[in-house]
Amino acid sequence: MIFDLLYGAVFILGLPVWLWRLAVAKRHRHRLADRFAFYPELPPAPAGRVWFHAASLGEVRSLRGLLAELHRTRPALPWVITTQTETGWDEARRLYPAAVVLKFPLDFSWTVSRAIDRIAPSAVVLVESEFWPNFLRIASRRAIPVAVAGGAVSDRTSRRLSRFATRLLTRAVFPSMTRVWAADTEAARRFRMLGVPADRVEVCGGLKFDVQAPAASSETERLLSRVRAWKGGGVLLVAGSTHEGEEEALLGIFGRIRVQGPMRLVLAPRHPQRFAAAARLLAAGSLPHLKRSALAEGGPIGAEIDILLLDTVGELSALYREADAAFVGGSLVPVGGHNVLEPAVCGVPVAWGPHAFQFRSECQGLQAAGGGVEVADAAMLRIVLGGWLGNPEARRRAGENARRFVEENRGASARVAQGILGLLPEGRPAGRR
Repeated sequence: MIFDLLYGAVFILGLPVWLWRLAVAKRHRHRLADRFAFYPELPPAPAGRVWFHAASLGEVRSLRGLLAELHRTRPALPWVITTQTETGWDEARRLYPAAVVLKFPLDFSWTVSRAIDRIAPSAVVLVESEFWPNFLRIASRRAIPVAVAGGAVSDRTSRRLSRFATRLLTRAVFPSMTRVWAADTEAARRFRMLGVPADRVEVCGGLKFDVQAPAASSETERLLSRVRAWKGGGVLLVAGSTHEGEEEALLGIFGRIRVQGPMRLVLAPRHPQRFAAAARLLAAGSLPHLKRSALAEGGPIGAEIDILLLDTVGELSALYREADAAFVGGSLVPVGGHNVLEPAVCGVPVAWGPHAFQFRSECQGLQAAGGGVEVADAAMLRIVLGGWLGNPEARRRAGENARRFVEENRGASARVAQGILGLLPEGRPAGRR
């Protein structure tokens, strides 16, 4: 009840902003019924159904290996995927066309109860790090196992949850978890500290390590062919998942290091709402550029173009295959970083900023392996990228180290898949009680 009261207060206070966003932005109306758990009727699943919740784009992508492993071992097992963000929902629909993809319900008791009734899961798997108290409380009350796959708790989140004001929340959330498959020993320690019983926590590794170098669609393959021709005998820097404040820094860096020789830049803002702002930055500069959305079907990227703005979703992972060096954003600014393993698996050396706290373990391991570098600021980033792009042997060696680091840490998906199958009952779904 206390959480419903808190959510109600927040909902009332934020209602004007929410209504305004619904009025001016069509994307905020997308799947609105899902947020109140008005889900479509799902077919019965007498052998059980797994509900995967992957909050946003990165978590959705990290499910690929796990779902492939589950399909290999239990091909008839049905699953449902929920997300919080629009980009996550779009990516889930693209990556898993046979799956039911919904938006996660608002965490009111009645919406959660309705969602569980409609989906009727035999087990719930939360991907990495999103925990809602009413959802966990009601799932526990109905004896539905709730597990965390690739579990990670960042330094910042751990500090917040350890404060006195949020101890009630942690007591309500973490002790009810059935199983936590933690990404590393530090994550396991934090989950235990937050109240998960020690015997329910196991270190299985990060799901993101099981990502494969992406197989591109025919349309993306055509794009890669054009990018390859555009790069010619030069080098390509891919700046992926950038945020406000990073695009401007990267354009300045590119303008300075391109004097080393023929060089191209792919600039890929993280969120679609950043596309227009990045386009304005490019228009204000002096470097010739082209938007991906404006690229003529089948046509080449002109030799006069220096920068390609990737204002589409779903093509960045494949474009890393053509990169000679990569920067992964959300890290020069205090966002938390994004998945440095996506370029690493393609054998590309990776740089990131000082704020990649959501990927601390992966970043530390990648740097220790010699496949990536954390930079303190834009000035250091220019030095690191310039060093790789100007030295073929250095970037080849760093790229091989990056690929090897990913390969040596694979296997979490298989371990977690077996754990999930162990949670499933032999009989009817556990959703309705």
